[in-house]
Amino acid sequence: MGRPSDSRERILESAAKLWHCKSYDGVGVAEICQDAGVLKGSFYHFFASKEELVLAVLDEHWRELSEQILQPTLDPQFPALERIRRLLAGMGVAVKQQHASAEGVRGCPIGNLVSELGTRDEALRRRVAEIFDETEAMLRLTLQDAVRLGEIPPDTDLDLAAASLVTYLQGLAVIGKTYNDPARLEKLAEQALLLAGLSQAAG
Repeated sequence: MGRPSDSRERILESAAKLWHCKSYDGVGVAEICQDAGVLKGSFYHFFASKEELVLAVLDEHWRELSEQILQPTLDPQFPALERIRRLLAGMGVAVKQQHASAEGVRGCPIGNLVSELGTRDEALRRRVAEIFDETEAMLRLTLQDAVRLGEIPPDTDLDLAAASLVTYLQGLAVIGKTYNDPARLEKLAEQALLLAGLSQAAG
């Protein structure tokens, strides 16, 4: 018999997978428990409600995004703007992997949840805003290095550029989900630096 902590992890994994493939409203606690192979009583041992679970799932999505994509691609060993290009390329790889699956391109799991629930779940909306703020902060540090290395002009509005990149990345996720076409996404990704106000770098 598995440990209680294993049951919690299975619930988190199943909820994240099912909500990403379908939707939050389209998947209930019973389906999550069935997929995770746990009894419904186990669910309520770990989570008081579906709403509490979704916040835990958001934290798990953020951990995976940070550890698997943001930290490796924004590694300071690479030139500053090359890091951002690596981030865009990493996003492209993730989209291709989604496209190869039975469900097709599913978009950003964090963006999907806030699009579906942001107007009726204030706690979720605030948590996603914090995640986007943390992403912007990581990009701002990279852009500060770009200024220091002379890759972009010293008068570049770094806050605006970082916010623009996060906005563009989320927009790309929506476009990818809409058209289910990684090639279309790759062409648009090439314009990210330009549209973030980094025209010198994009040239």
